[in-house]
Amino acid sequence: MYIGNGLVGLGYALEAPFTWSFMFGTAYPMSVIGERVFGLPFAYEYTYPYIAAYTSGWGESRWYSVFAWFASDFTFFGTIPIFGFFAYVYARCWIESTRYANPFAILLFSLLTLGVVMMPANNQLMQTPGGMLTLFVTVGLYLMYRRRYNRPAQAVGTKRA
Repeated sequence: MYIGNGLVGLGYALEAPFTWSFMFGTAYPMSVIGERVFGLPFAYEYTYPYIAAYTSGWGESRWYSVFAWFASDFTFFGTIPIFGFFAYVYARCWIESTRYANPFAILLFSLLTLGVVMMPANNQLMQTPGGMLTLFVTVGLYLMYRRRYNRPAQAVGTKRA
């Protein structure tokens, strides 16, 4: 049911007129940050889910696929390279989790897996301020400590080159 609702919402969003949400429309908390911190217009009112709800009657409380949210900032064609990069990061986290047992790669891989599972239904990773903060902190920790943990194991008593 969740995936079906997200795809129905995506269908309505595809029929909506072109819109752009000032790069702060990927999620409701991002719209709030854009308005309060940067003084931008409230971007949520320019997102495809908001416009599709207004024009189709599907309702804002129903789910829209993550692609509708990201298309508000990057257009529907622009989501292709964005999610290509997402796939690259997802694959890197998986490799670093299995090869090096990098704890931050394991944590980020777990979060991104939740995002992948929910991708057709909604923007689960950035739906709430807490979820968005968790994602950003995890990405930051992963980037900061990546080199420390991504080293091959060495035998005891040997020097590292």
